[in-house]
Amino acid sequence: MKSLLALLCLSITHLHAQEFDRYGGSKAIKGRATGWFHIEEVKGRWFFITPEGHGYIPIGVNHVGTYFSGGAQKLRPTEHNFVKERHAGSLKAAAAHVEKLVRDWGFNYAGYDAPPQLQETMPFSVAFKQTQTSGVTVFGPPQYVDVFAPEFAADLDKRVAESCGKLRENRFLLGYYLIDLPRWGDWSYLDNEEKKQGVSWLSFFRGLPPGSPGKLAYDKATQGAADLKAAELAFTAEIADQSYRLTAEAFRRHDPNHLVLGERFAGSRLFLPVVERSAKYFPIVAIQLEGDFDAATYRDIHQRTGRPIINADHVANFLTPTTQRVLGGALKDEAEAAALYARYLRAAFTEPYFIGYNRCQLASRIFQDGPPAGWKQGILDPAGEPYPLLLKSIITTNREVLEMLYHQ
Repeated sequence: MKSLLALLCLSITHLHAQEFDRYGGSKAIKGRATGWFHIEEVKGRWFFITPEGHGYIPIGVNHVGTYFSGGAQKLRPTEHNFVKERHAGSLKAAAAHVEKLVRDWGFNYAGYDAPPQLQETMPFSVAFKQTQTSGVTVFGPPQYVDVFAPEFAADLDKRVAESCGKLRENRFLLGYYLIDLPRWGDWSYLDNEEKKQGVSWLSFFRGLPPGSPGKLAYDKATQGAADLKAAELAFTAEIADQSYRLTAEAFRRHDPNHLVLGERFAGSRLFLPVVERSAKYFPIVAIQLEGDFDAATYRDIHQRTGRPIINADHVANFLTPTTQRVLGGALKDEAEAAALYARYLRAAFTEPYFIGYNRCQLASRIFQDGPPAGWKQGILDPAGEPYPLLLKSIITTNREVLEMLYHQ
């Protein structure tokens, strides 16, 4: 197995050295060389275009930072400190090792949560939360805000300027993502938010003081409505539209050269009226759905928005004797996860609007204490060794997909 993986890694490395520019773009796919990443449709397929003007499809692994720390930046006593154990505490050496690993495996993108050392050598993205309404529980409970108030626009502009400060000139930055699993949804989801959190977007705006900007916007949207629930649900798209417009405008002011990739929708938060509003301001739609590639859902979203689609974070946790409790829907074993990886990418990249894929995550880390501990699994097992069946599938599939995309 080790010799086979070594040969596969060598073929991937050779492919990159011979046919790709420094950003991972294929020299066979010609676009406009603007000096920055942007998006073009070339011969019927959507591509990111590298600063040098070559077609690029990001295939990456997210949360590369898990190699350097534990879940939520906290190492449990049972978790390995790879930087200390394997690299004598050197972050620089650890980053060089990680970059070699992911490149040898056929990945060309460091995803989001890439350490600073990789941000000068591999394409990456970063996250920016325009509001504190992520559905990721480690970020804490939602904090809703009146996006129609001038104070929100002023604060947003300040935070965008700060976020762009160190990144504005970085040519490896693919773009800025917004909220991870934003709290949008239909009535069943909103009702569940009320029960779990005590508040949702709608109850927040209903409860604003009379005469406030948000309450005036809510009243205008619902006044005289024959169907109040329908009017309220439509108003959630107006809230999103205001938030997206202000965010897009702020990034254009402070970093006009980089892409803003929008929110990362998933599951019950995949509320189509809001997704459609996001397409007014952002060049792609980012979706994070588990399991097999759902062509019908993706095609419908592409047809509704006219935008290319990326899977920004594909979760595929599986059970092992060491990881008996995992995040999300558990696959039965490593072999099933390996088969899913190959099946997903082969199906997804037959769609010309599918513009990228990111697997979650690099190193397996504990996300919830036990017993038994809850694990969010990566390509590396808890001891830091690659899962061999999964890795073989990743290397083989990445090579196959890149060759298909760049040699049509």
